Amino acid sequence: SVMLTSHPALKAAQARWEAMRARVQQARAWPDARVGLDVERSRTTQFTSFTDNEWMAAQELPLSGKNLQRARASTAEAAAAFGDVRRRELDLVARARTAYWRYANASVRLELNQRNEQLSRDVVDISRSKYQVGTRQLSDVLTAEFELARSLEARLDIERDLTEAQSELNTLMNRAPHEDLPPPARPVFKPLVVPPLRDPSAAHGEPPDQFLFDWPVFHHQMQSGALRHRPELLRAGQLIEAAQARYTLARREWIPDPELRVEARQFNGAAKGISEYDTGLFIRVPWLNRAKYKAAIEEAKKNLEAARHELAALEIETQGMVRNQSRRVEIFQKHYEFVRDNLV
Repeated sequence: SVMLTSHPALKAAQARWEAMRARVQQARAWPDARVGLDVERSRTTQFTSFTDNEWMAAQELPLSGKNLQRARASTAEAAAAFGDVRRRELDLVARARTAYWRYANASVRLELNQRNEQLSRDVVDISRSKYQVGTRQLSDVLTAEFELARSLEARLDIERDLTEAQSELNTLMNRAPHEDLPPPARPVFKPLVVPPLRDPSAAHGEPPDQFLFDWPVFHHQMQSGALRHRPELLRAGQLIEAAQARYTLARREWIPDPELRVEARQFNGAAKGISEYDTGLFIRVPWLNRAKYKAAIEEAKKNLEAARHELAALEIETQGMVRNQSRRVEIFQKHYEFVRDNLV
């Protein structure tokens, strides 16, 4: 929780998301109204002398809905930016969990190393004493000293791993890397198991425990969950929606929005302020620039196609990542069970 509220990288991602959200209202707004003043001078060159003033006010009416399509695209892009925030959160949580378990693992290894070091010293002393009285050979003493040296050498690597894990945890919490951390809880291995199953032939007896995990089903469930919840896939889906809105917008650029204009004239020396006024309706003529708008449509179409291909590639990549990771989990569990059931 400290990390998720104080990490600068996460704050930066949240600020970018909020900036994208602020863009939605800008895209939905109507074009700015225009006002103007035209000062006419007849039969004079003096700047302060004028014949009449012409006031103008104009407003473009977005009847084609282009502003709504821009807002739709901006909304989807803002949602994609939120996917970046979610990905940054998950990355930080994963790094924190990994660093914590490295910290806990290194702490346990250091404790075991210290115990082994003391045992090795005891073995060295015993071997020397027995060598002096002739009940041990010199090779036994050298072997014991060699094991002690290996334990001391391993301790340096463990202390390095412990320091690296502490530094990473502190930096993830936006603290100085050298600050002290409380001792970690001892790691506990929790294997993946199914609930105990009851044998139908012994419905009234004690159910035998069956810890046979269905790994193919597990792979399928994990892949389905990843395809539904992976932030990169959600972001890619939002980018497709944004590209679709941009494509629709490019096709609507052929439709000109009308501009309503009102002009009022004020003659110099007239008894009343406004002597006459005009109204008009104006449109752009985009059909004369056909190549420009066709190129814009083609660009938007290809961007939409690229977004769809990226989503398909991410789905395949996600399935492969889940398959490889679940396989690693399976292999690690089998290693644990082999050591527990055979070696120990």
